[in-house]
Amino acid sequence: MKKKSLFIFLAIALAAGLAAALYLMAVTGRSVVSKAGNTGRSPSVIPESPITPKEEGKEVSQRTFVVSEEMIEVMRERQRRNNEEEARLIQKYYDEMSEEDKAARPAGVSTVDWAQYGAFLEQSAKDNGDVVFFGKVVDESGNPLPKVAVSWNLLGKRSSLAEVMEKGSKTKPFFENWTINEKSEAVTDADGRFQITDRRGTSLSIGDFKLEGFAWDKKGKTYFKFGSDAYLARGNSVRHQGDRDNPVVYVLRKK
Repeated sequence: MKKKSLFIFLAIALAAGLAAALYLMAVTGRSVVSKAGNTGRSPSVIPESPITPKEEGKEVSQRTFVVSEEMIEVMRERQRRNNEEEARLIQKYYDEMSEEDKAARPAGVSTVDWAQYGAFLEQSAKDNGDVVFFGKVVDESGNPLPKVAVSWNLLGKRSSLAEVMEKGSKTKPFFENWTINEKSEAVTDADGRFQITDRRGTSLSIGDFKLEGFAWDKKGKTYFKFGSDAYLARGNSVRHQGDRDNPVVYVLRKK
């Protein structure tokens, strides 16, 4: 099922290109072909606007484009076949969707639209990567601080339509609910350590540290990337390599 979304994108793009070409020929009077085919038929002549443009103060002849009736018919046939193939791929994608995703389809949304939403969502979710982060909180003398509340924020892309419908905002448009924006807290153990794992997303931000009698001076790295290779390449970013034996250290001072 993971390869189907790519086929759907390709079919949609090709269909759109052919539709645009036919529109130029049939509606605006333009053609993408400048010579008639040698078919023995009389070519269709599609003139440009009768207005003669001027170039450097001189009137120039307007170019006339011609296209054979056979070429028009060939393009229309390709358009029809691509529409049929697109419909076949969309239906196949819907048939292979999970029962949870099918059940999440809202009333009034067609199976075709729901399958297309699923294909775009699947492609978008490929930006996610495994989140593996280890941190440690100490005082100014390097002593570990237990029971520190560490707030964090994870960004990413949702991976299923059912998740979008379950966790997304009921007041936002569907497409705005595709983004994960998870906010939570971790608590340091007796050794001052905490970890954020078993999640997938694109980036993680450490927000704040709270412990009675201590304050954080906002020092230290707080933003980390975890996305896929393709996602990181688009932003020329580097994935954070979480290491349990070498956690990111944060220092709190006594108030």
